[in-house]
Order: sequence, then C-alpha cells, then structure tokens
Amino acid sequence: MLSFSFLGRCVIMKTLRYSGNLFGISCVKGDDAMKPNKLALLAVGSVVVLGGLLPIWQAVRTQSTGYAKPTLIIDAGHGGFDGGAESASGLIEKDLNLLIAQNLQDFCTLCGVETIMVRESDTDVGDPSLSSSARKQDDIYSRLDLFEETEDAWVLSIHQNEYPDASVFGAQMFYGVQNPQSEHFAAVLQERFWALDPENDRQIKPGPESVYLLQHTTKPMVLAECGFLSNPEEAEKLASFDYQQKVAFTLLCGVCDAWKMEENQDFEE
Repeated sequence: MLSFSFLGRCVIMKTLRYSGNLFGISCVKGDDAMKPNKLALLAVGSVVVLGGLLPIWQAVRTQSTGYAKPTLIIDAGHGGFDGGAESASGLIEKDLNLLIAQNLQDFCTLCGVETIMVRESDTDVGDPSLSSSARKQDDIYSRLDLFEETEDAWVLSIHQNEYPDASVFGAQMFYGVQNPQSEHFAAVLQERFWALDPENDRQIKPGPESVYLLQHTTKPMVLAECGFLSNPEEAEKLASFDYQQKVAFTLLCGVCDAWKMEENQDFEE
C-alpha cells in the first residue's frame, strides 16, 4: 500500500511542475488560459491521485508475476517545425500533444508503468540538417525505429484532429494494422473516452494508408485523436489543464485495461 506521505509528495511534485510554487511563480508558458489556478490545481491533483490513481496503481502492482508489463512508448505527435493542427483561438496541436503526454508520463510513473517519451520538449526527432520535407520524413522513420528497437513495447501516439465542419467533435482511436493486439488496444481506449464524454459516438478505425507509422510498426499501436481543434467548444476544453489531466488519466486507464485483459488471456492459456 502506498503511504500517504508518498502520495502527498506526488501531489506536491505534480502541483509544482505546473505552477512553479504555491506563492505565484508560474512555470507555464503561453496564454493565461493555459495557467491553472494554484488552489484549484492542488485540489484537482489530490482528487486525481488519491481517488483515481491508487486503484490503478493497485491493479498494476497486483498483476500476476507471469505477466511482464510492456514498456509504454508515449509519442507526442508533431513537434518543432511541425505544428500540426491549430484551433481558431491559436491552440497548436504539437503543444497540446506534449502537455497531455507529460501528464500521462507522470501518472504512469506513479503507477509503476515504464515509459519512453519520443520527445520531451518542443522539437521534432528528424535530422535538422535536412530540408523541411526530408526532415519530416526522417522524423517519421526515426519514430518507427524507436518503436521497433524497443523490446516488448506498446505505442500510444497522442494527436488532435481537425475537420472543415466545426460541429464535428469527439476523441477517436486509430490502430496499427500489423499487430492484432492494436485493434483490441484501440477498443478499450475508445470505451474509456466514451465514458469521459457520453455524447461521443465515434468508432475505432484501422490506420489509413496515409499514416505511415500505423501501417508499418509491428508493435501494438494506437494513435489517439483526443479531440477536434476545429470544434471551438472541444478546443476550449482541451486548452484547460483540468481536461488535459482527464484525457491523460483516460489514456492511462485504457492502457491498464488492455494490459489486464492481455494478462488474463495469457493466464487462461
């Protein structure tokens, strides 16, 4: 059982990461809308960690010794010169992807899930000496190399969607076509997002031919489109620290659901 002092330290560390300290020094860059209220942040962090992560931590820790938890590769989509989608209010996909990825990594660390971050800052992973188009291609190849070189890895790529019709909304999971576990992974993640937003009726889909990583990785992989930046209401939610944490926690729950089902299947076999 986790001690309260350990949980308390985790809450404080989580709070300080986003607020600098409780006396008003902010480490958060960007618009004021992205800066959480200090006391509200502490309350949210306490509820999430104490009320939500402890059951997940217990579930992960009590998995049978016969099932080795995979490494979760957290891929914050785009980065650096490649901004991705952008909302009408100026919210850039690459920044939002990274914020959600960092929250997810923090939650995974607390729960004992081993992770690898594809990027931890506003940068791409392509060769900077190349032209933009060649660098984008190299970025994709570099990500694929990391996926394939990591033993017993599952991949979760975090993205945001856009569409000409601004009324379209909802998170949607796309899965890799090379590994049959990917579809199962996407299904449990989509169920978790339905719980987060009951009005979301979007369905999982195999990765389209245009998405190289979903077409070519042999690892279980899901590309999570966490919402539509082209939808003003959803973009406003995604810009909030509270909702970013909810999305990250939803992703963590889906990962743990998938691994628990894999464990049970292995045990039955």
